[in-house]
Amino acid sequence: MPHRRRSRVEAHFRALVTCRGQEFEVWMHNLSLTGMKFRQPDETILSAGDVCKVRIPLADDVVVRAEATVARTDEHLAALDFTAIDPDSYPHLLNMVRYASENPDAIEKEQLHIPFDESASKDI
Repeated sequence: MPHRRRSRVEAHFRALVTCRGQEFEVWMHNLSLTGMKFRQPDETILSAGDVCKVRIPLADDVVVRAEATVARTDEHLAALDFTAIDPDSYPHLLNMVRYASENPDAIEKEQLHIPFDESASKDI
């Protein structure tokens, strides 16, 4: 099994995921700087490789926006890998992960290695 490059933290934020033209609300199980895991709604069946858009509303005027690919699923959970993130969203994502982490210093050290190259940061 490959070594995880980013800290994953337990997180219970609400997110809106759009895949295959369908938008659905989910509650996260965990979050990292490069992805998230959530319980799939009963009527939704995602498959590895599906391309999605993610919105995590934090306040009326603050929304984390990312593009993602479904990395893996089982009958209840789906894991997404973020493939691009809106540049204005990344600081909010970083703060969410840092706040939920038992070791915020480790999250800071992860910033030495940018999770997305410049071409993956775009307005989403």
